[in-house]
Parts: sequence; structure tokens; C-alpha cells
Amino acid sequence: MLLKDIIETFTKTEIQSILKKLNDTDYRSSWKKGKLVDQVLEYDTEEVIKILTSNQLKAVLRKYEESTSGNKKSLIERVRNILTQQGDNKKSGTKKGKIRKYTIEFSSSALSPFSYWVNTISKDAYHFWKKVSDNELNGSLDVFLRTLLTNSPRQLSVSKPLTTSEVKNILKKLDKDTRSQLPKNIPDKAFVFPTGD
Repeated sequence: MLLKDIIETFTKTEIQSILKKLNDTDYRSSWKKGKLVDQVLEYDTEEVIKILTSNQLKAVLRKYEESTSGNKKSLIERVRNILTQQGDNKKSGTKKGKIRKYTIEFSSSALSPFSYWVNTISKDAYHFWKKVSDNELNGSLDVFLRTLLTNSPRQLSVSKPLTTSEVKNILKKLDKDTRSQLPKNIPDKAFVFPTGD
């Protein structure tokens, strides 16, 4: 069973509710059910399962004749097991050109300079930096990462990246020239934490 099979069992209203919980800003209430299902499939399967209600999880388990007893955590685990047994690898579909996870890995050659400093970037951060950099991830993000690395108060590593408060402190202390190269009021959700590795 794939995530799509689960989502298709829900009503249009339930699917819209799932998208709201995922903080999706792209979907429209006027969309038909099939398009809403496809939009849910833009997200990591694990994230979707976690935001389903207990009643929705139980409905899935009943359909596959599994136990519906226990707390929400145990229901999620049973649905996860069904997906794994049926061959869903915890990632949604693979439509070309779609971002299907919250975490986006830097793999293309155009982004290779960033791979020295970060392995992944959140969906929110990806869209923020793409928007402020005219649909390119270089430019402002490059300045941002270099600034954090050169002003880091300590040695960074994969296990010890910068924290949100450390990033805020670095940004507060920037000189005018560097600050002018960065967007104003960078939200916390757009922070990318370099490891230095």
C-alpha cells in the first residue's frame, strides 16, 4: 500500500484539513480531490502519517484488518508497518521536478558549493532563499552561509552545528557592508545551519 491509497480513502474536506496541518500554502479549496491528493504527496510520508487523526489512522487499520487499539503512537506505528510491508519507502511519489520532502538535499552541480557546509535545507528555507535570490539559491544564501562560517563563535561539525540563538547573535553583530548583502528580517524558519564540514 502506498500513501496515495491511504489519502484517497479520505473525503475532500479531510484532505484539505491534512494540507492545512502541513502548513501548505499552495493548495486551493476549489481543487478537485485528485489534485489535493497529489498535493499531499508532495510531502514526506512520515510527516503525513504523524498529522493524521486517531480516527483516520483507525480507518486505515480497519481497512487492512489490523488492530485499532492503543494510543495514537501505536496506531501510527501500525500504519507505518503496513506501508513498509507494502513497499512504500517513506517517501511519496517521484514526479519529476517536484520537491517531495521538507528536507531538500543539495545534490545538483549548481548547488555543490553549499554541500561543503550543509547537507540539507528545510522546505521553508529553500523557498525563502529562492525567492530573495531571483529563483537561484546562490547569491544571498551563499553570503549568509559564508557570514555564519567566518563569524562562528566555535568550531562547527555535523554533530554540533550552529544554534538559532547563535545565528541571531552573529546577524546582530554584522557590519553594514555585510548586512546590506543579506535580506532584511530573515525569519528563523529560513535559517540554514552550516556544519563547516
